Order: sequence, then C-alpha cells, then structure tokens
Amino acid sequence: MNTAQFYVGIGAQKAGTTWLGQYLYEHPQVAASPFKELHYFDAKYRPGMCGEWDGYWRDTLTELTEKYETEPSEELLLRIRCVAIRLEMIETPERYTQYFASLIEKSTRAFGEITPSYSLLPREGFQEIVGHFPQAKFIFIARDPVARFLSQARFNWKQRNGGAASDVQANQMALESLENPHFTRRSDYRATLTNLFAVVPETSVHVTFYEHLFQPETHVQEMEKLCGFLGIDYRPARLAERLNTTEQVAYRPEVIRQVRDSLQPVVAYMVDTFGTQVPQCWNDEARQ
Repeated sequence: MNTAQFYVGIGAQKAGTTWLGQYLYEHPQVAASPFKELHYFDAKYRPGMCGEWDGYWRDTLTELTEKYETEPSEELLLRIRCVAIRLEMIETPERYTQYFASLIEKSTRAFGEITPSYSLLPREGFQEIVGHFPQAKFIFIARDPVARFLSQARFNWKQRNGGAASDVQANQMALESLENPHFTRRSDYRATLTNLFAVVPETSVHVTFYEHLFQPETHVQEMEKLCGFLGIDYRPARLAERLNTTEQVAYRPEVIRQVRDSLQPVVAYMVDTFGTQVPQCWNDEARQ
C-alpha cells in the first residue's frame, strides 16, 4: 500500500456523515469505500445493537449478484466484490486491510470509510482498527446532542412506520427513546471520545462541529481544516446538498427540557474538552 492516509469516520449519526461521505467519495485524491458504511467493527463489538449487519450484507450480495446477471456493469461488479470481501472479514479479519488495498491507486492520498455506529465501539474496537492501520486517523462530527437525539427520533419513526411522524408521535417517540440505549448512547460523545483518546493521540482525531460545518460563514474554513487533516487538497463542496435530512416537527417544551437534562453531562464534557469551539446554540434553552 502507498503512503496514503487511512481514515475512519465514526459519527455522529444524524450529523452530516452521509454528506461528508459523498464529498470524499467524489474527491479525486480519495479512495473511499463504494459503501459508505461497512458496519464491520460495530457488528463485531456491539452485536446486541448492530449484529444484524452481517445478515444485511449477505442479503445485499444476493441482490447484487441477481442484478448483475441481467444488468452487468463494472460498477456493479466492483460493489459485488466489495460486499464479498466484507463478508469474508467475519472469519478472516485481515480482509479488512485487503478491502482497501484493492481500492487505492497511485494518485490516492487518503482512503477509508465512514460508519457512524463506530461511535459505539469500546476501546478494543478502536484498538483493532489501529492494529490494521497503525497511522489511522479518525473523524468525528459532533452535533448539539439534543438536536441530534430529536433528529434521530424523527428519522427512526419514519423508518419503522414508513412515513413522517406527526408532532404527537414524534414527542412520544422522543420520550420513549430516553430509555433506549440505541438513542442515548449515540449522543454520548463523552463515552465515544474517552474510548478513542485512550487508544490514539488527540492529534489523530479531528473533531468538527455540525453547526460550524454547515454554516455558510464557517463552512469553507472547516472543510479546509478537515482536508488538511487528511492530507488532501481542498475542493469546494455542494453545501446545499444535505443528505438524509428529516422533517421538522414541533417538540413540546417539556419534552425538549427532559432530553436536555438527560444529555447535559455530554454538553458539559464537550465544553470542558473543546471550550469555545462548542457552538453557542448547544446551551440555548429553546431549541428543536
């Protein structure tokens, strides 16, 4: 493998990772996985929360193979090969390294994947990533944990029920989700970063803030920092193309207050760790 920089995007969910994944996939100096989210380490280390992904890839391989029989193409063949290697990782972990070796070219300066669920990994999970790529760098997009939590609640309702949630349903979902670790753990930036910093130095981690990344006044500066972190040239991004956004709903003040109170320790940790880099809106009383 050449001297290109390996990166892993570890979250947060509902914080612009799909947009960033598309940006990197289209960058000529980046060899990004054709599948933004491999879900290898989370399926392995968090089987209770993410174990279904191995079955998902088996189904995907069947679907892609059947499609290739009637609509063959080089792109489809590449995706089939990548899914096959992903499945081989279950029994042969070395295939994770080989997966990316098959993607990079001489012009590649950075390569990797973005799987937001890696924010759930224990220290052992991050240690294995570094075992594969000792110089690995990590990207984490932090979003106001209250707004992130409420966005996930709306998104999951839509996925589960096949349609956008009404205001009443969204409020109910938010309250129920306060007891669900699938939601609360994804907003626990303290746990994610504590586990990560125990394995790699802070210089190997780029933490950017969703609110700065998608604010027109600060967007270019944030993207220049991120590209510099990866060792690639900055290229203008299509800021307006925000992917996987969810519909806004009216959350009741008491619901927002309960979510805010539950996640206040996370905000406090981020302020203690990153100081004035934390967007002011994280401390606003009234928000959705």
